[in-house]
Amino acid sequence: MQLSKLLYNNIFWRGINMASVFVLNILIAQTFGAALYGQLFYLINSLSFVLLVVSFSLDSGLTYYASKGNLNLSGAAMLATIWSVVGAIFSVLCFFSFSKDVTIHQNDYLLYCFMYLAGMLLLTFFTALFSAKFHYKTPNLTIALVNVTLGILLFFTKNNFNQFVAYFFCGILLQGVIICFVYVWLFLKKVKINFLSRQEFFAILNYSLIALVANVLFFLVYRVDYWLVKRFVNDDVQLGNYIQVSKVAQLFFVVPSIIASTVFAITAEGKKVDMQKKIATLSRQIFLLVVAMCIPLVLFGYWIFPLVFGNTFTYMYKPFLYLIPGIIALALQSPFSAYNAGMGFQKINVIATLVALIVIIVGNFMFVPKWGINAAAAVSSVGYCTCSLFLLMAYKNKSQL
Repeated sequence: MQLSKLLYNNIFWRGINMASVFVLNILIAQTFGAALYGQLFYLINSLSFVLLVVSFSLDSGLTYYASKGNLNLSGAAMLATIWSVVGAIFSVLCFFSFSKDVTIHQNDYLLYCFMYLAGMLLLTFFTALFSAKFHYKTPNLTIALVNVTLGILLFFTKNNFNQFVAYFFCGILLQGVIICFVYVWLFLKKVKINFLSRQEFFAILNYSLIALVANVLFFLVYRVDYWLVKRFVNDDVQLGNYIQVSKVAQLFFVVPSIIASTVFAITAEGKKVDMQKKIATLSRQIFLLVVAMCIPLVLFGYWIFPLVFGNTFTYMYKPFLYLIPGIIALALQSPFSAYNAGMGFQKINVIATLVALIVIIVGNFMFVPKWGINAAAAVSSVGYCTCSLFLLMAYKNKSQL
């Protein structure tokens, strides 16, 4: 299938997924306000970091080798399932010491951690296996349907935050379980105990290890400011506003991330489709798209943010303005980082992300205690631009463009 057809297919189904995520995000913010919203997604941010480490970025290795067509898919599915369950249990055993500091339904905290991690691990691994088949419908549609269900349940639990949180984490687990079963049903002739060979297993681990380093660094680049804002600002309302700004920023990365995942799979597959010129063209198109998307929020965001998310989200506009250069920079470099990963040049991504992380951490310590969430957004923007500039220069040196 041509790159353009794969992109349109991926964009359509991922668009349905992200639309459901965005609407659910708005409904949660409108219903519970910035303070409770901040508590929930601050916890999810911490769990997301644990998820990234526990997953070992196996999804990258699975996509890379499954795309090449020389991977035992039954063994890969078995590895994904066992790793998800064992990884979630192991992580939960490490959370006992943190439960006293949690403000969300302490009695069920460890159960929620298991649900989130097991569900997201299954979702991450099997979405990677689906992507290697260029099958985008099932994972995205499953997420969208569960999110619609959560939105309906939100209407009935609007006066009970803890009850909705229980439904929320159950929904995460349900998404992963459904995608796991559908993959087995569609692509494996029969369910049987079948493991990867030693050579396949260690090849996936070796590739995933480098991807893990890059992904952990990128996660910290994108979200370390959550913890630093929490420490230096110490205001749940402003923290909720800042996290919501990051959520809005994620919308600008939807199309670039879809393009990046498709570029990665095609590059790893090894087909000659003149990728270097196509990637340069895609980057220019992403740049124009993201700039066009930013303009309405620059002009009207001061009124739009409180209107959409609720009157407790009145601190979003200025941080968003400071974050815009970084949003544009991070979006346009996504095809280049995906190309590096697909070609096995992951060390370039690691170095670029490490430089950006150093900029962001140092900048937050220097400026956030005095200037708050506005400084956090500005520093993040500088870090994103630094990362993108490094990747662009490295790509120029390696290609003949």
